[in-house]
Amino acid sequence: MNRTKFFLFLFLCVIFSWLIGNVMFTIQEKSKFFLSILSVFFMFFGIVVYEISSRASQSKNLYLFSQIFLISVLLKITLFVFIVILAIRKLGYDKKEIIIPALFIYLIFTIYETYFLMKISHQKLS
Repeated sequence: MNRTKFFLFLFLCVIFSWLIGNVMFTIQEKSKFFLSILSVFFMFFGIVVYEISSRASQSKNLYLFSQIFLISVLLKITLFVFIVILAIRKLGYDKKEIIIPALFIYLIFTIYETYFLMKISHQKLS
């Protein structure tokens, strides 16, 4: 997957997640801000994973790419849960407003991350 295509689809994921946070659910502005920040977090996380996995696909170590994939999935879900719990307990966000939209946003970026990692892994085999 080339960089232009990756960033185009990533931008579409950000737009789609913004629509989820601002149009599909009726929530307060404070919660909309949190969901926007969460989308930005996933965007940067995706960029980092893309850069690392692109380099790993060129490695002679056959297991490096798989290890990066597993570590990125584990790290992403752990950070996601930590950020949502922090937002609810320490920052006072209403859990009824942010949990479902946040899960949708997580799902959008996870599906895309899996897609581009599969594309990169197939390039490795070619």
